[in-house]
This record gives sequence, C-alpha cells and structure tokens, in this order.
Amino acid sequence: MALYAAGMKDNGMPQDFQTGNGLGSGEDRHRCVAEVGPNATAAQLHAYIEDLHGYTGITGTYDFRDGSQRGLGVDSTLIMRWDPEKSGFVSVSKGGGAPL
Repeated sequence: MALYAAGMKDNGMPQDFQTGNGLGSGEDRHRCVAEVGPNATAAQLHAYIEDLHGYTGITGTYDFRDGSQRGLGVDSTLIMRWDPEKSGFVSVSKGGGAPL
C-alpha cells in the first residue's frame, strides 16, 4: 500500500477507490508467492489463498476462509457517485450500503 501511495503522489494522481481498485488482487498474488514460493503447485497456492485472512486492502479487510473465494463480503460494498465539484467519486453510503 505504501508503494501505491508513493507512486500516486509522485505522479500527481489521486489516491481513491477507482485508482486503487485493481491493487488488491495484485497484492494477494504477491503475498501468496512471497509466502509459498515461486515454485508452488496450484494446490499449494489454492490452499494458501483459502486460509488468507485479516489483512486490510484498498476495499476492506480480506477473509477468504468462508470458501466463497471473494475475500470480501457485502459489508465492504459502498455506493458511490461522481462529484463534479471534486472531480472524483464520493461515498454516499456506509459499508454494506447503509445510509451515511
């Protein structure tokens, strides 16, 4: 996350949900290879990911242990809208779509 933030800042780009949305899946894979190793089998990678939990990414705190292979639940969902005055997206709900 620090590398993402520094890179965005150095290039004058916003650090928001839209620009960081793809970061989570890449970070998952990096963690996996770092822990299991570059020569891991598909079964070893799958087992590692199925037990991955308790780390916070760009869209919430991940937990893959429920078997859904999503990592995030409905409670991580936000409703957002474009704000032309801010030239960016703003949240219009709390997690899970609850009103602000």
